[in-house]
Amino acid sequence: MINSFWWGSNKTSGRGMNWLRWEKLAMRKEHGGMGFRHMYDFNLAMLGKQGWKLLTNHDTILSQVFKAKYYPQQEFLDAKLGHNPSYVWRSIHASQVIVRKGLRWWIWNGTNVYVWNQPLLRNDEQPLITSDVVAGNEHMTVADLIDYSTRTWNHQLLHQTFNARDVDDIVKIPLNLLHTNDEIIWNCSRNGIYSVRSAYYQLTQ
Repeated sequence: MINSFWWGSNKTSGRGMNWLRWEKLAMRKEHGGMGFRHMYDFNLAMLGKQGWKLLTNHDTILSQVFKAKYYPQQEFLDAKLGHNPSYVWRSIHASQVIVRKGLRWWIWNGTNVYVWNQPLLRNDEQPLITSDVVAGNEHMTVADLIDYSTRTWNHQLLHQTFNARDVDDIVKIPLNLLHTNDEIIWNCSRNGIYSVRSAYYQLTQ
């Protein structure tokens, strides 16, 4: 419809010209397009901002209401749509895909981040550990991988537990070792804070 409006096309009369496909119109200018926004992706990026707030700010009334009703024992990204969800919850729930895509953990003490299923690596292509889970270590945290006597990674344990790719990415994580809880950050912006613009960029890559 936007394409038709832009070029003055009229399906009934057949008048007007569709010179460019919508994909071309919506392509970013630096890639040769006209920079028009994909409305679905832009809407999803805006919804993602609400999803990000539910994930990172548990003190707001909105977060507490949704958590109590839809995921009382979980976090936002683990929440299911549930039975007879409200329109608002259904919309925000759809944003899990973009929130999950840009989420990373910033490691401080390492006690809050589970090794096997959390995006902790500074690897944009695959931030998750790819090694097979070691029996008995299903609940291993990042803190378990640190040698506190030397304040460095426990390299012996790393090589015993993970493949070479994972070891290489793990040791690239700087160790702060402060008595501070690990933080969730948005990997698609320089300041680590979710923005609609950066989320939309990721969706249209």
